Amino acid sequence: MDEVLKNLINNSDFADVKFRVGAKKQTVYGHQLILGLSSVFWKRLFYDQLTKLPQRNNGKEGGQSVVQPMIQIDLPDVTMEIFLIILEHCYTRKSNLSQQTCLPVYEISLRLGIPELAERCLEYISQNLSVENCLLVLDRSNLNSETVRERALNFVERSRDVLAQTNCLSQLRDETIKSIVNCKALKVSEIVLFDRLFERGIHILRRNGEKILPEKLQQHIGMHLNFFRFELLSQKSLHRVANSGILNKEQLNNLALALKKLGNSPGRDRSRSMKSRDSIKVLLLAADDSKEFREDVKLSIQSTGIKHVDIINAHQESPSISNMLSYDAIFVYSGFDFKNPVLVGKRLATYVESGRGLVICTCTTMIKGSDYCGKLKGRIINDGFIPIAKGNYLSGKQINLGSFMSEHDIMNGVKSFDGGEDSGHIESKTEEQSSSVKVIANWKDGNILVSTSKLKENFGSVVALNLWPVSSMALAQSTGNPNHNLWNRKTDGALLMANSVEYVANN
Repeated sequence: MDEVLKNLINNSDFADVKFRVGAKKQTVYGHQLILGLSSVFWKRLFYDQLTKLPQRNNGKEGGQSVVQPMIQIDLPDVTMEIFLIILEHCYTRKSNLSQQTCLPVYEISLRLGIPELAERCLEYISQNLSVENCLLVLDRSNLNSETVRERALNFVERSRDVLAQTNCLSQLRDETIKSIVNCKALKVSEIVLFDRLFERGIHILRRNGEKILPEKLQQHIGMHLNFFRFELLSQKSLHRVANSGILNKEQLNNLALALKKLGNSPGRDRSRSMKSRDSIKVLLLAADDSKEFREDVKLSIQSTGIKHVDIINAHQESPSISNMLSYDAIFVYSGFDFKNPVLVGKRLATYVESGRGLVICTCTTMIKGSDYCGKLKGRIINDGFIPIAKGNYLSGKQINLGSFMSEHDIMNGVKSFDGGEDSGHIESKTEEQSSSVKVIANWKDGNILVSTSKLKENFGSVVALNLWPVSSMALAQSTGNPNHNLWNRKTDGALLMANSVEYVANN
């Protein structure tokens, strides 16, 4: 069937709409029924055009049969290559994307109201961002797509190699430069950023045939130096910037203050300016119909200063990727089945690929076998994002914290953890993990309690907490008694969860 529909692409047989594509107005034939089913925009456009066209009698007496003239639509700003990719999706639900075509296809699919194709493009972009293309994607996406812009900017922010390229900022628009210099956690030294801006100023002056003078450079890059972090420069670099002659009076004052405060402090990059707990925005994605349980986990995450935690019951709804991307970290656990475990798994993978962090409680989501509810599916599992191997479910025996890396950020301040009389977790040992997994802590029985991984430099970190996150006090208010089957809130489980969230939000 796909092949039959593919043969109808740009086929004049039974066509009732004619597109004139590009500056040369090349003719492409289409079929309103197929295209209208793919795009609400086209459906409305066809109805609108039909009401404006005169109907033509086909010659039969009384006008019993009517022939509609072919609708003509001009698309002067769309290339033939891009339009044929869009048509292929509309007819066959397949699309042959490439790094060159993906962004323009995304932009046009948004305009034409084809959300399925737009989401496919987003996935392709997030999986194929590179040092070579991320700045171009960022420059283009600043004009059209906030979601793509965020992903490209996050890649730039987390990569040490992008801004290390000489003249890499020279061809970008001022709006794009502004978004880069406003990044809070660039993994390049501040002096490298200054050098790239300086190169950009020289490039602009040469392109315009102007003399290279400090006051001219100030005109072209001075606005961006207003966001410069002078306090991150070494003393030597501060003097070099001061002697460049391109700073205005206010910028020189800021530089002098930085020089006075830092003394001989070495320069550093912005990535060391970590998000504080009270600024981290967290989504608690809980496949759990128990409001008491969801609120108990939220209380644990908030117990050490994380203020902003929103809850979505993933048993009832699946959050959109745009909603997910508005958070610095996502915390996932399940007590019921996910409404759509494949879709959630796919979107969580995209979320991590965008550079954001994920904490996932694996005692239910990663159980072997088919007899348990609450398991995740899709790309987050299939593509190896979760830093723990699947295992059999273990419970019914009280177990405490075993060996752990005391120097790791996740274990900061953690002294004890009592899993309760149930101590639910999966059976998964260190030696069973992939090479990308780093084991942080174990249960007393030798199974992993905490592990982490980061599949690529520009991806976010993922922490696996091999525990059930609901505490012994979850139902205490309504029942009057703690549930001793669950982890003991008098131990450091809440701190372990909050530390994990803070870690993935900053790594």
